[in-house]
Amino acid sequence: MLDGSSATRRIIGILLAVFAAAMTPASATDATILVKSAKTLFDDGDYEAAEEALKLALDGISEAEPRRYSACLQNIAYIEFLNYHFLESEKLYEKALNFTTQASGDDSLDLANNLYGLSRSMRRQNKLAEAEPILQRIASIRLKQLGAEHRLVSNSYFDLAVNSERIGKPQEAISYYGKTLCIREKLYGKTSKALTPLVESYCSLLQKCNNDKAPEMLERLQCIRTFPGPDVVLPPKEADGNGWIDLD
Repeated sequence: MLDGSSATRRIIGILLAVFAAAMTPASATDATILVKSAKTLFDDGDYEAAEEALKLALDGISEAEPRRYSACLQNIAYIEFLNYHFLESEKLYEKALNFTTQASGDDSLDLANNLYGLSRSMRRQNKLAEAEPILQRIASIRLKQLGAEHRLVSNSYFDLAVNSERIGKPQEAISYYGKTLCIREKLYGKTSKALTPLVESYCSLLQKCNNDKAPEMLERLQCIRTFPGPDVVLPPKEADGNGWIDLD
């Protein structure tokens, strides 16, 4: 006898076969069914079938519904990313940008999330210089929408720091590491273990550049390692809108 999950997947598989064999594009009602099926398949780890369902659903989602159309494109892009198809993921995130802008505006968090997906796919292909202005735009949007001391703003500064260091801009990287640390120590405490990876990266770059702040940061790192403050469980980046997007 099939368990609940297996039975559900078999039913969804039959539905996908029916939709794929149909001579006409999916209707709006079909699209809703397909999107829900795709989420079930995705949660169950069947990325290939989930992507197939989403591609069929696109036929039934009007471009006049830019939010749903963009979300569907981005979910396909996310699956491609998880499957290490970074170029295809990049193209899909880029295609979604116009629809995201139509739906949410030029400085929305939805757009920042779309741009993050794009930048992430680009950086995995070592397109670091091309990703830099995109990362800067994400930081600008988040700063405007969330304020200067928000965790997501610190995440943007950290992304910029790492990217700047990798493309040979150490002084810019030092500045971004400093901004990241300033926010995170307010959020988590000056000796929180959550600061360790950041302070390690910051300290290493300061030492490479023979920066005057290097001894102070090294002492700070040793303090965190020896007398750590309360640990903080940070949410995964997917929880910030950078993973699967619910359409309905």
